[in-house]
Amino acid sequence: MFIQLEKCDMETFEILFSWNEYCSSYTSYAKDKNHFYWCWKIIEWVDNTTFEILNSSYAKDRYSVFYQGKKMQGVKPQKFYVILWDYIVYDHTIYFWKKSIENPDFDTFSVMNSFFAKDKNAVYYQGEIMKQFDVNTCEILPFHQEKEQKRDREKNMNNLLKNPFCIDDDLEIFQLDSKFIKDKNMLCYANQKLDKIELKNITVFNQNYVGDSHTLYFKSHLLENVELSFFQVLTVTYGKDRINVYHKNRVIPHAYASQFQVINNFYTSDQFFVFVNDEVTDIDVSSLKVFNHVFAKDKNAVYVGRLFWGTVEAYLVKKIEWADVETFEVLNDGTAKDKNNKYTQEWKIKNK
Repeated sequence: MFIQLEKCDMETFEILFSWNEYCSSYTSYAKDKNHFYWCWKIIEWVDNTTFEILNSSYAKDRYSVFYQGKKMQGVKPQKFYVILWDYIVYDHTIYFWKKSIENPDFDTFSVMNSFFAKDKNAVYYQGEIMKQFDVNTCEILPFHQEKEQKRDREKNMNNLLKNPFCIDDDLEIFQLDSKFIKDKNMLCYANQKLDKIELKNITVFNQNYVGDSHTLYFKSHLLENVELSFFQVLTVTYGKDRINVYHKNRVIPHAYASQFQVINNFYTSDQFFVFVNDEVTDIDVSSLKVFNHVFAKDKNAVYVGRLFWGTVEAYLVKKIEWADVETFEVLNDGTAKDKNNKYTQEWKIKNK
């Protein structure tokens, strides 16, 4: 969906960056010669000469602190500091987002990545103490990304999500997004222990899949009956072995591993079926045409995809019942039309 910014001066408009020693990325803050913005909304009562971006959510000027563009009432900017990511200090208290951390040791407190922090006494996940976790032997498990998939932070900042701690000629090793952490006694995903993993033989496939020679997990969910010697990761949420294809931790029924392909976030297929998430659809595989991350069609219907955030993340595909298949096309601005209607990316009809 596209939203027009009111009163925006296009010649001076720019999206603002958030910088720290590990990460540089675009934020939802922007400015032109007249205003500062959060997404498409003008931020009111900003001191233009002292306004600064602290991270992707927080900003401040000499009078106020802002969270996602909204002024935080009663918060004094002189006492407000971002350590890294969502770990902040205000008035001699450390917070993760808006939750205070109980009795941290200020002298030894350090942020490990966007999820974990530690001091001399404890390890914290999103500000909560991880009980029975050994602070002296804890380490975040990095995941690997092949060289041809690397993000070029200077040439392609729009796609940059994180910077690696270390780079060599063949691999980038990422710790910043990893929720896998271990000590001498256990491996956890976030704050959930993975009981069946052998600590001496861990393989991190990506930010979601981890295993040893006998066991495979998707995040904290155990996959059953996987042929680990044949297992390969296809994307961050798809994998396969010699027989089965997996979406997250579930087997996709009727999917042929040897012919399975990921089309985009919404659609996967083999020679017989089109799948959405881990379910078989009635979409015709031989005539499927995917236009972009929103619209697709086959010989029978037009489809629109949406990312749904509920208790779990899911990609949903809906049939546009009234769309004319033969004349349906996607335009350069990401909207679509047929002989009767024009469609936004939320599949609402606009007047032609």
